[in-house]
Amino acid sequence: MAEVDAERVATNIIEQAWNQGHVEVLDRYVAPNYRRRGSTVIDGREAWKEWIVAVRTAFPDFHVKIHDVITSEDRAAVRFTASATHSSPYLGFDPTGEKFSADGMVMVRYEGGLLVEEWEVVDRLALFNQLQSATTADTPINR
Repeated sequence: MAEVDAERVATNIIEQAWNQGHVEVLDRYVAPNYRRRGSTVIDGREAWKEWIVAVRTAFPDFHVKIHDVITSEDRAAVRFTASATHSSPYLGFDPTGEKFSADGMVMVRYEGGLLVEEWEVVDRLALFNQLQSATTADTPINR
C-alpha cells in the first residue's frame, strides 16, 4: 500500500473541491474507480465531480466545516457540518433563497495512495425539513 496522509487528503478534498469548487483536485487524490455509498451513491471520479458541480450550482456558497478528523492507516473519518443558501432547484425543491445546514460524517478508504471508497451519512431529514419549511409551513413532513 502506498503511504497516504489520510487527514491531509480528506481535508484538502473538502476545502478545495467542496468549499472552493475546484473539482480538478479530485484527479490528484481520487482513484478513477472511486465509489461513494450513502445518501447518494456515486460510481467513478468523474461522476463525483459532476455531483459536486450540481450541488454547488444549487448552493453557490456551499461550505463544509470540519469538526473532527480521525485517521488509522488507510482510513479517515470526518465529522462535519455543511451549510449553504438554496439558490437553484435541487432534489425537486425550487430555490428558496434560505440558508440551511446539515450535520454529517464520512468514512474514507485509501488504496495505492488514492481515495477509492467513501461511506457517508448526512442528516437529510434536517435538510429536507429546512428546504420544505422554506417553501411551505403546512406539509406532512412538518406536521
